This record gives sequence, C-alpha cells and structure tokens, in this order.
Amino acid sequence: MSRGLAPVMELEAEDGGTVSDTTITVFGTDRSELRRLGTVRREVHVALLDPRSDSQFLYPATILHSGLLSASDASAGGISFSPRRCAFRKGRQFALLQPAGSVDQTILSTAEYFVTVRLGSLDRLLIADYPPPRTAILEDVSDEASPLLRRLDADTRKQLFGGREIRVKRPTVAADEARPRTVRAGAACRSIRS
Repeated sequence: MSRGLAPVMELEAEDGGTVSDTTITVFGTDRSELRRLGTVRREVHVALLDPRSDSQFLYPATILHSGLLSASDASAGGISFSPRRCAFRKGRQFALLQPAGSVDQTILSTAEYFVTVRLGSLDRLLIADYPPPRTAILEDVSDEASPLLRRLDADTRKQLFGGREIRVKRPTVAADEARPRTVRAGAACRSIRS
C-alpha cells in the first residue's frame, strides 16, 4: 500500500460480507494487541473470516475508542457498554463476531482491553497477508552446533584459530504466528489462516 503496512484484526463472522459501515467492539485478553493497534483515529483493517467457507472479507476501519478494563487495571472499572456487535478474543484465538446485543458481564470482567472500530466498505481488492520476513537475526550457538568444527581435533583448532575464541552464529527468523497480519493490494480476496 502507498502508506505502508496496516495492522489487521482477524475475527470470524458468518455474515462477514454484509457488515459494511458497522461499528463493532473487540474485547481481548492480550494487551500486546492493543499496543500494536494503536490509538484513536488510527486506520486499521478488519478481516472477517467465514468459518463455514473460509472466505475472507477485508474492511478498512478506524479506531473510535480504545482502553483498558478492570481485569487489566482496577481503576479502569465502571465502564459500561450499550448493546452492540462485539467479539471476545482470548489470547490469540479467533473470536466470533456476535449479533447486536448486550455485552456479557463475563466478558467485561475477564477482558483486559477493548477497541471499538467503525468498518468502512468491503474492499475486494485487498488481502491480508504476513509481511515479508525481516532480515535474519544471527544468534550465538555453541561450536558443537557446527558440523565442521565438531570434526576438528584440539591441535587443528589451535592451528586454525590460535588462542582466539571461536564464535559460531546461526540465522534465526521469527515464526509467522509471532508476526502480525498486514494488508497489501491484491487481485482478489483469499482466505489466510494462521
């Protein structure tokens, strides 16, 4: 996208293709998600995945409200929510977008944060995908991890390296599930599951 990568909130919804111009509230237990999403007026995307067909519907969205709840900070208690469409994410599990109605008290006492977003119009030309991996990070490993160094005897090691310490590094890349979804332009929507 011309403005760079945008974060994506993933939810399940049986009516995912028909919720343009809807306001929804997502409650969750992983506060790191709240940090990644950002704050009020930030543009994000919401991917609604149909659990029956694995179709993906991607909506541009704007964050209207966000904050902590009493499970996260006792002084954040006392917030009430009018009847609305909502979803409750426990950890990183997909949450099902519920029909409009009262927010269950169990959700309010368990969730650590909430984010209310206004969905725009369905955009069939965008797809949610993982960003390309960052450059590999090198981490130190023991010299026994190197097949070549394992075959060298002490005399050969001394001849090759003198008195210097042998440092072996291996590239590592974070797993896909640790990286957040982003949006990119595409020819059509496609389903992407973690």
